[in-house]
Amino acid sequence: MLVISVSRTFLEIEIEGKRAYALFDTGSLRSYIRREFPSDVKRRITPFDAGLGGRVYRITEVCLVECAINGLPFDIEAPPS
Repeated sequence: MLVISVSRTFLEIEIEGKRAYALFDTGSLRSYIRREFPSDVKRRITPFDAGLGGRVYRITEVCLVECAINGLPFDIEAPPS
């Protein structure tokens, strides 16, 4: 029997030097970032539609975003939504 466990965890992190709450969803295929946390480093991608919060968004770009959890830095590439 195959058992797949999907976990969701909320955690306070830093995004571009600002405090934010993040949802970590181990079953998700992509990461997204709210437009309140802009990044100057953006690139165009092949457009796709994503359903988020009951709405459909057309995703056309991703941002390189600097983050930190408990002072440990990392970066992600995420579409703004």
